[in-house]
Amino acid sequence: MKESRLEDIKKIEGKLETIKTMDFEGYILKALKAMNLTFVCPGQAGGKIGAGLVKAGFYTVFINTATPDIENLKGLLKGVDKELYKIIKLEGFEGCAKKREVGLQAIEENTDLIEKQLMNDERIKNCTYTFIVAGLGGGTGTGSIDLLSQIISAVMRSDQRTRPTDEYPNGKPTVSTIVAYPDSSAAQQPLLNAAQTLLEIQDLQEQGILGSNLIIDNQKMIDDFLMDETNTYKDWVTKGNKMASQVLTELAYIAWMAGDEALDPVEYVDILSEPGSLALGKLKLINTGEKSNKGLMKDPFIESINTKDELKYDEIIQQAFTNSIFAKDYDFGLAKIGGMAIIKHPESTVFDVKDKIKLEKAMTNFLEGSLYQVAHFGVYNTDTFGTCKESNSNKNEAIIYTLLVVDDLPKRVGELTKAALKKEEERQKRLANRKKETLGEQISKVKKKDRKEVPSNTKMSLSDIMAKSKRKRNISVISETAARTEPEEKKSAMISRLKNLK
Repeated sequence: MKESRLEDIKKIEGKLETIKTMDFEGYILKALKAMNLTFVCPGQAGGKIGAGLVKAGFYTVFINTATPDIENLKGLLKGVDKELYKIIKLEGFEGCAKKREVGLQAIEENTDLIEKQLMNDERIKNCTYTFIVAGLGGGTGTGSIDLLSQIISAVMRSDQRTRPTDEYPNGKPTVSTIVAYPDSSAAQQPLLNAAQTLLEIQDLQEQGILGSNLIIDNQKMIDDFLMDETNTYKDWVTKGNKMASQVLTELAYIAWMAGDEALDPVEYVDILSEPGSLALGKLKLINTGEKSNKGLMKDPFIESINTKDELKYDEIIQQAFTNSIFAKDYDFGLAKIGGMAIIKHPESTVFDVKDKIKLEKAMTNFLEGSLYQVAHFGVYNTDTFGTCKESNSNKNEAIIYTLLVVDDLPKRVGELTKAALKKEEERQKRLANRKKETLGEQISKVKKKDRKEVPSNTKMSLSDIMAKSKRKRNISVISETAARTEPEEKKSAMISRLKNLK
């Protein structure tokens, strides 16, 4: 056996030993191979999500401006094979303070460093597909996507791995994005960062540089964390990052599983490379042999069914999307391309061949016939369920994965994006109008604001009137138009009138 083949086997065995310590679905132990995906993770948020992907065995490049963030990242990666990741520290900066313009500057000033590190990276050059993972509220991540997507696209297309078409003369995109959207407590600046970056992603998609964009809504993560009474995670960030890395890892392994009808790597890439928003759904069906009680289910990815009842296919498809925190809130009438994978036992008490056909029809009904392109399907038989930590052979369990690329943003994200951009536009108009005013005009406004009318029946003492007059004179000294003094005769007349008021 060739030495290179032995090295490949050792890498696979090493990856499996790592996988066995994790809570991924047990069936991936039988896959032996996953799609060759790579991840480039700029910023703190991207780094935290990427740490879970490295542990799953995917090559990952981390980019950051802040030394403390990098040290924290090293702690998360403790014990992980260093061949699986690379850390790039951007020079001349120590954080971006959540300011996108600083992130853009950091990237611009380190362009040569980034190009050198990525253009010569054989792991990226030889991979099947690459994801850029970033938070939308900060500076480093939002400032990186444009440059990174173009560099990675150039590196991967140098192999001419995608065929040219009329729509994509240079081939379909080989890069997608995974972005974390700020929660509802975010201030205007993070929301504006997110809005501007989403517009930039949309522009890169229209240019054929970027494919799909998976949006992780932090507010959905928080809501899910608070509603889960059986939570074993220390915080919502840890749980959210784990869920994201888990579903991506499992789909990558499914692509290399043998199936009666397979959703293979080419079809998987066909979905990922389609510009738009990527919605991922996962639903686990457990045949309890009893009447299902949805109110008692704690896991948003699990739905119990009764083996004696006929499967409600339309409801299953609907739950696969609406129960998933990575697929809620979309207008599925704008779906472009999709896929579905079913994992079941060969002697399943949940699914048979007829059920698969009916599920395909239910998915078409759910999308109201709006799917612009095609839907790819796969059915996989496995006798390994449970988790990688504790696997079992369960005939009463099945898992459904759904993938859709939608030509729109999720409702909440879309509304907040429009609101943030409108608020910034109004702010810029106010600033522009203020700059047009002369100093004298601004002081004039202050004077008008300070002036108060006194009712005719109100008596004022001489000291009050003199104090007010003095205050007005002090303001008017600054004004170019109020620099002249009153003639002496007018002053004498005014003093006489003041004495009469006393």
